[in-house]
Amino acid sequence: MLRLLFILFTIWYLFPPLQSSTTLSFVKPSDEKKEGNMQIANPYLPQENDKFLKRDIVTLESKEIVVLESFPQQYKLVLKGHLPTVCHHLRVFETQSKGNRIDINVYSVVEPSSVCVMIVAPFEAKIDLNRYPVGFYSAWVNNKKIGDIEISSVPSMKGYELYSWQAEDRWCFSLLLGTNRLKDFAEITAPNSRLSDIDALKKE
Repeated sequence: MLRLLFILFTIWYLFPPLQSSTTLSFVKPSDEKKEGNMQIANPYLPQENDKFLKRDIVTLESKEIVVLESFPQQYKLVLKGHLPTVCHHLRVFETQSKGNRIDINVYSVVEPSSVCVMIVAPFEAKIDLNRYPVGFYSAWVNNKKIGDIEISSVPSMKGYELYSWQAEDRWCFSLLLGTNRLKDFAEITAPNSRLSDIDALKKE
């Protein structure tokens, strides 16, 4: 029975009905998910249920930093490649280490017990690199350097966004440039954006 279901699924995947206009999201995911009219900077961040999934590889065919035609200059990391199967999900996670180095970890996750057609799934992902403080940075993808960026100090055209939250019986703050997109929790609470107290906030 399981073998029959597998054969039927293979036929359906390779020869979909001609009248269908549905696009499978795992083939080319949108570079920026939206919630309402707001955009999310990185829709490929690790998820809570990833601890139940198996971590796996991705094949990266190209890695490029694109400079947008804007003032001030803005940067996007464009990743192109493919996942091992259509059951795999892309993950992109950034960390900032000492020496103004930005490490971008790119990998995939998959349900260990999933039965999947062994067909690779191409993807193109665009990641916002504009949430760091003023300075020069080197960008590394899976421990390989791909380029340098410069974040300039320019007044925000959309004002600033102030966030506060309580952690370990004290209040923390972050002051970020105003945008038209929805910032995720990791971006708001990142160490390079966090202010330790009211005095640090006043200096900003």
